[in-house]
Amino acid sequence: MGFESTATDNHKAQPLPPAPNRIDTAKFRVDPRRPSKPVTGRNHLYITNKTCIPAQLKLIDELLADRFDEVYLHGTGAVLNRALTLALEIKRRNNGSIDFQIQTGTQHVREDIQRRPLLPDEPDVAPDFPVPGIQGVADPTKKQYFNSVRTRPVSAVHIMLHRATA
Repeated sequence: MGFESTATDNHKAQPLPPAPNRIDTAKFRVDPRRPSKPVTGRNHLYITNKTCIPAQLKLIDELLADRFDEVYLHGTGAVLNRALTLALEIKRRNNGSIDFQIQTGTQHVREDIQRRPLLPDEPDVAPDFPVPGIQGVADPTKKQYFNSVRTRPVSAVHIMLHRATA
């Protein structure tokens, strides 16, 4: 027994309309800005999708062994799991002599929204206002261009690695 469609030949299933806060990526380009780094320092590491885990493990071990009593890991969005895995691996590699404290929260990130160039058969019409989830102004003399900024919340994690106390 497989999936059965409720649509008949006379009534084809219609695609669902986009969610109210979604942006049509066929018409708009979303360019995320880099999130802010509120704290900087040698012992504050910001984890990304491109972070080399073995290199970070080595760096954290060196920082905890030689220079600092605490090392902080920061990650947002899709990187949460990667940051937590890194903290657990540090604890495992040090036989429990390193412990960690986790703080979660929300960080607001900004994205630039730009209208894609019109296709030859597409009408030259500016988007209806308000565009859901976007604050911005379209130039009425150049309806084919629409530039704006969107702010959205992203999950964040801050992990403090420190020597365990007996």
